[in-house]
Amino acid sequence: MLDSLWCGGFLLDVRGRVLSLNLIAFGCLCDGLVRGGEYLSASDRDADHRLQYLVGEAIKCSPNSKLPAAVAVPRRERLPLMVRVVRVTLTGIGPRMGQTCCCSPSTPRSGPNRRANC
Repeated sequence: MLDSLWCGGFLLDVRGRVLSLNLIAFGCLCDGLVRGGEYLSASDRDADHRLQYLVGEAIKCSPNSKLPAAVAVPRRERLPLMVRVVRVTLTGIGPRMGQTCCCSPSTPRSGPNRRANC
């Protein structure tokens, strides 16, 4: 699933732990996003507070609930990463793993049909 995205993708479990990430998301680490142990964080304190809030809301909300807007994660000398959290439901893998969220960081780009990357 994550490898088919045209942006970075982190798959998180119901506790916010990173289960999987694609190659584009891996490239975002140490450039706005960091992985501290099992958890994803933003390197900027204010952006990290917003990111943690967004992930928490995605984890506890119902599948049809509207989530807050994306988080802009600042980076040095580059456009910020826009991180959007999407709730996904996976079936057949047990009750604790059935509800997860996916953080999708991307860099705003100009022009149509440009693949977003970090």
